[in-house]
Amino acid sequence: MKGALLSLVLVGMVVMGLGAGTWAYFSDTETSSGNYIMAGTLDLSVNGAGSVTQSVDGDGVAPGDSGSWTIAVSNDGTVDGHLYVTISNVNPAENTPNSVDSGTWSIENAVILTIYDTSGNPVITDTLANLEGQQLDLGSLTAGQSVNIQVDWEIDSNADNGIQGDSVTFDMDFLLEQS
Repeated sequence: MKGALLSLVLVGMVVMGLGAGTWAYFSDTETSSGNYIMAGTLDLSVNGAGSVTQSVDGDGVAPGDSGSWTIAVSNDGTVDGHLYVTISNVNPAENTPNSVDSGTWSIENAVILTIYDTSGNPVITDTLANLEGQQLDLGSLTAGQSVNIQVDWEIDSNADNGIQGDSVTFDMDFLLEQS
C-alpha cells in the first residue's frame, strides 16, 4: 500500500511537470526608432563678435576725471551659462620724459575700475594693478540672453605728476561656463 501511494504521488508529479511546460505567457515587442540626442551649445559673443577691441576715450584725463562704457555680452547658445571676466595684459606706457612726470604714481595704480554684474550691481572697485589676474563672477547668462556690462573708470584724485602723459592698455577676458 505504501508503494502504491508513493507510485501515485510520483505519477502526479510527472504529470504536473509536463503540464507546467505547456503553460505560456503572452508577449509583444515594439521598437522605438529615430531617437536623437544633441548636445547644447555655449556661444559667448562680446559686442556682437567673438573678440573686440574697444577704445575708451580717455585722452587728456587728469586726476579726478571719470567716465564709463558698456560691453554687450550675449549667450547665443542653447545652454544656460555663468559669466566671468578677468583683467589681463595690463601694459602701462611711459610717454613723457622724467623731467615732466617726476611724481611717484604709475598709471596702472591711478586708474580705478568699477565692474558691474549681469544684474547691474557693482562687483568690485579697485585699481588696474590690483585687478590684473582676478577672475570676477558676473552672474548668470541664460541661453539667448544679452546684457550690457557696465565698467566705470576714474583717475585717482590723489595721483601726482608721475602719470602725466602716460597711458595703459589692458584686456578684459570674458568666460562663459555651463551653469
